[in-house]
Amino acid sequence: MSKSKGNVVSPDAYFSKYGADVMRMYLAFLAPLSEGGDFRNAGISGITRFLLRVRKLFKTFDKNKKSSPNLQKVVHRSIKKVTEDLESLRYNTAISQLMIFLSEMEKSEEVAKDNIIIFLKLLAPFAPFAAEELWQKLNGKKIVPSIHTSEWPTYDPRYLEDSTYVLVIQVNGKIRDQVDVPMVISQKDVEALVETREKIKPWIFGKKIKKIIFVPKKLINIVV
Repeated sequence: MSKSKGNVVSPDAYFSKYGADVMRMYLAFLAPLSEGGDFRNAGISGITRFLLRVRKLFKTFDKNKKSSPNLQKVVHRSIKKVTEDLESLRYNTAISQLMIFLSEMEKSEEVAKDNIIIFLKLLAPFAPFAAEELWQKLNGKKIVPSIHTSEWPTYDPRYLEDSTYVLVIQVNGKIRDQVDVPMVISQKDVEALVETREKIKPWIFGKKIKKIIFVPKKLINIVV
């Protein structure tokens, strides 16, 4: 938008219709701060739906439960991602991570209070009013009077490491199968696993194995 092109849009009507939080998040989500982006009404609706989903989830979590183990990986990855993106002014990718965080909580059977607290703290720089409102409903003034004076969450590096990886299984250099395996699996165990794979059996059954090439945390290639 620019005055010279005559396509300037007054923000007042948008703030009145959608609210400050939605417009703040939408403008931050458009593109990296230094680049600008294409202003579209459809994008504003997307942010509106996102914040409505946040409020809906807030009504369903269990205040008496602690952090769900199944969510810990995405929780700590989100803390790291949002923190680093804020520092480097990559607000759009930080918001994308918040969307991933929210989706994972929506899919979880149990959303605990600790998960919500961390999410609200990460949301606060982008939607300060909604985050503060939900913070007050969650804690009142018992812990910290305002979410904006609360301590920023820190991540635990242990949760950033993957416990499994996708092993690519090749026969004569061509991909025939893929399977999730533990990070610490040995070549011997990989070879034993591969022999049981239904997709691999037709390619190796009754054939002489000339060589096995194993690349840890990546692939195994069986040459017959």
